Amino acid sequence: MKQCKSTLKYDFESKTVVVGDRVVDLQIWDTAGQERYQSLGTSFYRGSDCAFVVYDVTDRKSFEQLSFWVEDVLEMEANAHIVIIGQKIDLEKTRVVAKTEGEEWSSTHGYPYYETSAKDNINVKTVFLESAKILMQQSVEIEPELDHNEEEPASYFSYCALV
Repeated sequence: MKQCKSTLKYDFESKTVVVGDRVVDLQIWDTAGQERYQSLGTSFYRGSDCAFVVYDVTDRKSFEQLSFWVEDVLEMEANAHIVIIGQKIDLEKTRVVAKTEGEEWSSTHGYPYYETSAKDNINVKTVFLESAKILMQQSVEIEPELDHNEEEPASYFSYCALV
């Protein structure tokens, strides 16, 4: 059985994905989404290009707190690309938040929605790749004349907060 790491306060990870001819390095700050660590998290949101706001599909309270966490992120970084993620879909028997609820909430608020399982590695790569594509599109709109080296993919760094 694969071990999954749980976040107690905050954690830092780096994820590299390739989008077309570009290498995108996502620097991810996992703030654990616990209110008692909120003051730590807000410093990580500032300057973030995106925020993955994650709730547990087996915990209705975490779903009900989506607005709180999204507002918290936007207060620190108004232009952050927000992604809503329902996690722990491998625990279908104890699920209390239906997929349609997550989709509807995200659609109503204008955010992309994914469901994942870190334990079973379901949709995790998809979330990072699709978010990197959106961040790349945004960077091209901002900086249309980036240098490209044909020998080597160009690099792009993005900072993300995992709430």
